[in-house]
Amino acid sequence: MGRACEGRVALVTGASQGGTGTAIATRLAAEGADVAITARSVTGLEETAERVRAFGRRALVLPCDLSDPEGGRAELVARTEGELGPVAILVNNAAAGGYKPFEEWTPDAIDRMLQVNLLAPWQLMRDAVAGMRERSEGWIVNLTTFAAELPPGPPFPTNRPAKAGSGYGAPKAALNRLTVQVASE
Repeated sequence: MGRACEGRVALVTGASQGGTGTAIATRLAAEGADVAITARSVTGLEETAERVRAFGRRALVLPCDLSDPEGGRAELVARTEGELGPVAILVNNAAAGGYKPFEEWTPDAIDRMLQVNLLAPWQLMRDAVAGMRERSEGWIVNLTTFAAELPPGPPFPTNRPAKAGSGYGAPKAALNRLTVQVASE
């Protein structure tokens, strides 16, 4: 039986800490994809790349700080396509998180949350979707969080993310909406 991603190229963000991104990159390789991976930690990316290569697939390590609009994220899709081929699968897994009361979030912290959790995925989708449409094939997966969902209430629950989840949950809720809109287009 064939592998589901045989011969395809994937780009996975947030694949350096041995968690979800690493597992996704590894699974895509197991299914036959060549995988570009990005995150801030070069050491972690190299470890993930070795897991991808263990399946006989090519791995491309692309260190990048997604919180910085000028930090290289605008080139991730082009660099992937230049080295591995057209991006058929985009997985926006990277996340900036945290929980604290609303009034304790600073503008800089909120900007970082918006950059990583909403604007970087938007940019990567924008950069990848034209080629996907041209080839009439492509998949985009945006990972989000239960912190993006509206809690029941009032009265509201006293646990996270109902309390102290505004800085993380709001950009992820926007990503949920963006994902649905892009899928409908």
